[in-house]
Amino acid sequence: MEEAGCPIQASALYKIEKSGRRITVDELLGFSAAFELRVADLLRPREVVMSSRLTSLFETWESLRQESIALSRRQSEAFKKLSHFVQEHHADTLEPFFQMVTAWSEENGSTEAETEAIRSILLATSVPVEPFKKMEQEALEALAREREGRRDDGE
Repeated sequence: MEEAGCPIQASALYKIEKSGRRITVDELLGFSAAFELRVADLLRPREVVMSSRLTSLFETWESLRQESIALSRRQSEAFKKLSHFVQEHHADTLEPFFQMVTAWSEENGSTEAETEAIRSILLATSVPVEPFKKMEQEALEALAREREGRRDDGE
């Protein structure tokens, strides 16, 4: 209270607390400053002030939660666009994309394991599957031909 410009004795505080003494306007302003509350809140019943504060905090939380959901949707949509672009142009974008992911991961303080996990997730969703299926099929066919060649040589 002294820092708020309204020094008050301990005995006066005790009397105010026990309803044995009323406060002055200066003391009301001092309490407002000391407790960082509005004067109007000091004059209203505690339950009303608490309910009002609870409502305000809840509304702030809900508003931020809604913003977070909207941002999450926008982030997901942006990732889909990025992934689609890398899929369409993977021959030209794969290496720069890999470098961007690495730089981004390092800038955000990720460990090497986190960087690898992020890179794997991003690349797995960005690289088209069809070329890999074709490569797998070609490898299986080459393996089958090789095995056939061994059988022919061994017989």
